Amino acid sequence: MSSKRYKCTICNIYTANKAAYLRNHWSHSKCGDEIKGKQVNTPLHNQHQNLLRASSPALSVSSFNFAELPCEPPACDFPPSESPAPALKKAKSSVTVEDVLDEDDVFRLNFVSQDFVGAGAVLERQNEENMFHRHRKEKESKGEEMWAPFASQKEWQLVRWLMLSGVSHGDIDTFAKLDHFRDDPQLSFKNKRTFFKKVDALPTIRGGWTCKELEVVGDVIQTKLDGSEAPKTEELELWTRDPVECIKELMEDPRFRNSMRYVPEKMFTDDTMKVRAYDEMWTGDWWWATQLIPKGGTVAPLIIASDKTQLSSFSGDKEAWPVYLTLGNIAGSVRRKPSEQASVLIGYIPVSKLECFTPKRRAVEGYRLFHECMRMLLEPLVEAGNPLKGGIEMLCSDGRTRVVYPILAAYVADYPEQCLVAGCGERKCPKCTVSSKHLGDPLHSVLRDPYSALDAFEKAANGDPTLAENLGLRDINPFWKDLVPLCNIFHCFTPDILHQLHKGVFKDHLVKWSTKALHPKKGAKEIDARFQSMPRHNTLRHFKKGISLVSQWTGNEYKNMEKVFLGVIAGAAPTDVVICVRAVLDFIEYSQFSLHTEHSLEGMNTALNTFHDHQVRAFIEPGIRKHFNIPKIHSMVHDVPMIRSHGSATNFNTEWSERLHIDFAKLAYRASSKRGYIKQMTKWLDRREKVLWFTRFLDWLSDRDGLDWLAQSVDDEDKQDSEELEEEDDENKTEWSGLQYGESRCNVAKRPPLLNLDIETLETSYGCSSFVHAMERFLCKHDLLKPDYWDATPAKYNLYKLVRITLPPTPEISDNPVIDVVRATASQSAVASGKKHQKYVPARFDTVLAWKELPIVQVPKSELIGLQVAQVHAIFELPTELGTFPHPLAYVEWFTPLRKLDTDSQMFRIERSERNHHNSASIIPVTHFFRSCHLIPYSGKETDQSWTSETSLDNCTSFQLNPYLRLIDFVLLRHRMK
Repeated sequence: MSSKRYKCTICNIYTANKAAYLRNHWSHSKCGDEIKGKQVNTPLHNQHQNLLRASSPALSVSSFNFAELPCEPPACDFPPSESPAPALKKAKSSVTVEDVLDEDDVFRLNFVSQDFVGAGAVLERQNEENMFHRHRKEKESKGEEMWAPFASQKEWQLVRWLMLSGVSHGDIDTFAKLDHFRDDPQLSFKNKRTFFKKVDALPTIRGGWTCKELEVVGDVIQTKLDGSEAPKTEELELWTRDPVECIKELMEDPRFRNSMRYVPEKMFTDDTMKVRAYDEMWTGDWWWATQLIPKGGTVAPLIIASDKTQLSSFSGDKEAWPVYLTLGNIAGSVRRKPSEQASVLIGYIPVSKLECFTPKRRAVEGYRLFHECMRMLLEPLVEAGNPLKGGIEMLCSDGRTRVVYPILAAYVADYPEQCLVAGCGERKCPKCTVSSKHLGDPLHSVLRDPYSALDAFEKAANGDPTLAENLGLRDINPFWKDLVPLCNIFHCFTPDILHQLHKGVFKDHLVKWSTKALHPKKGAKEIDARFQSMPRHNTLRHFKKGISLVSQWTGNEYKNMEKVFLGVIAGAAPTDVVICVRAVLDFIEYSQFSLHTEHSLEGMNTALNTFHDHQVRAFIEPGIRKHFNIPKIHSMVHDVPMIRSHGSATNFNTEWSERLHIDFAKLAYRASSKRGYIKQMTKWLDRREKVLWFTRFLDWLSDRDGLDWLAQSVDDEDKQDSEELEEEDDENKTEWSGLQYGESRCNVAKRPPLLNLDIETLETSYGCSSFVHAMERFLCKHDLLKPDYWDATPAKYNLYKLVRITLPPTPEISDNPVIDVVRATASQSAVASGKKHQKYVPARFDTVLAWKELPIVQVPKSELIGLQVAQVHAIFELPTELGTFPHPLAYVEWFTPLRKLDTDSQMFRIERSERNHHNSASIIPVTHFFRSCHLIPYSGKETDQSWTSETSLDNCTSFQLNPYLRLIDFVLLRHRMK
């Protein structure tokens, strides 16, 4: 941060070294009121405008020397380039004085970016018409209504619903033949044939589908009917779309106008330009280095993903192999949303068991078939991305035309698919030449380069496999050889957070090893007991039967295990095991940052080095492991360099492609007859995309978005188990009133749902054992205590079930605020009489980080000064007979201050705070809540088997403050504390 001092120009007394402190001075003093009363053009306003202004010179375009293209393989991951004269600008726009920056805003708004001068130049011509303009003009010239070919707007809405809701073809036919619709003269379709004829009349997009037939000749000899012998053959189909046409549509789509980028940049944390920051792909080094195309050209970084997926849910062997494409020009937050349709299916690779080959040859022939299909699929890109061919003129989403060079930049795939694309064996690293016996060493080996690999492939094809075997490569003809030199396929493989880290390193390896470290036979039982007694939280899945009996895991379950696993083993596992688990979890949390600086990347490196420093004592010396030559553990050494090169790893997570399987494979398969299904799937997808395109067209005309409902996931795996579903509390029917403090907004229901509860109920059902004395202290503090407090009739209280806290965005994680829920509800008994059946509902008294007293100057969110953990037992209104208070109140019981940090787990250790041998309790306004938090019981070597998730907070005497509950908690309790 800069050493510049910020001085209040109103009182001329207060100074601070951070804008956050100055802002909070204004929030809690008369100076702020005076500021708001002044005109916008005051010197104070200008003072803050100057903090955010920076020049942004116009880009200049000059000629390009083709001799500058690299002819030799680069020594690093990407070809070097000299930085042009910088074009500096602030990373964010300015704000008014009423929106003066808090700590998180300063963290982001102080960033300075340097554009690559000469990139993304606009051709000097008038703004051209996009696809929606052209379609509107075509309809106007024909005299058609905008919803044609449909008879009316209502008919179009009906057709859209039938196409997008998952209704089968048979049901559409039945629907159209209902008497109510068959006799309707305004309905222009009478059966499914005429229905689909209407849909097919919509404009064809992305060039349509093409089927290419392949004949595979095997080495199995079969005898024909005439007695002759011949090799067995197999007929396969490759379904493709022109990737260039798909790229053109994505570049042109006006919906992406505000999220499309055409120029690479280097982002720095301040104007000294010494510390880099990385988030989107255009802030990484790859795009900057690849801008060695003709001056003024625009790079379109292609992100491709492929993955074989199962289509049949419970039985059968039906599979599909979709290939997806999207652009690095589009912001990652947009690309990752299926509802934004920023990802395109460009082909289905044929899936075959290749029974025409002998079992010994099927593996390598499968490799060859994949590469041949990918070559045919991506063939149009060879010429399109070649700088010597001049690029392709494309209309962009901002209405301007640029010369675009589509270049393969990233290949999103799990480890087996990466090996398939690279052409290497599955015990090899697809990015470097490390030997299989040294995968466990924390060293950076020589990176693979495409020139050496192509030389090895060529020699192997000519009968000399020595070099290929030394490099761990198979005898194939790779599809990417024609994309060299601008594409280094080995550098395209991005970190796979889902399969590599969540499933591989954590679930498949670390959990298994740590369980054995507790006890070879009883470790699983002890860990199950700790998971069963884990206190609940709104964002945490409760494993009520433990984890050892779970047979099928999903990505959400891996993540929920990670949230508490360190606290589960802390105190029970050996020190080195705890440190190893902590290091791996830190690495995983850092890898999920959306915005990195050198500080967070150094945190990733430190975590990885810590794991390697302790892995021998933790797992090898006790005999749990003999080595760590595991490819997924080795791949962690490549994650930090890839973030520097391509931006945040969250932009390339395989969860993106897994989610696309639902729309582009599973739903399409369900709509087919299950025979010859790929052809039917392409037809279904073509019709669905036509309807979605036409929806966007009509929404463009009316300037509204009608696709929000598509953002809801239809994946069965995303649905929570019934026991995880939280009580709705009629929240959707309740009006909410806001209570503002600082940057957080506390919300409670406008009317409390629980009325007229007496003090005895609060003490017995809600655990408010010291309520009367706590209320006396509160009233006294706020000058509300009446002389007859102890003699008057006890008041009755109206209770809320929950309070919602809107937390400001955490820049490292997201630009969106977080809705945090704090509950305080009593248990509900089971009812099984008459028609009413209700299961037992346990009590929920959540824990929060809160202030006993609000600080005069609010501390930055990166600091924990003044915050303590408290358990919330009741949220209520102050009864009118006791006085008036502007905010709802909460009865809380305190824990000890955050002072003791456990050496091994690096988690805060706290206990119940006591006053006169009773839990220390007080009543505070809900505006004193900072955020919810989660406590993990610390039970030493063995936990009490009688504890449950409902009783563990009451029975345990020592707790750990969980920094892994959410990424925002990791930032607060781990990252910013370093």
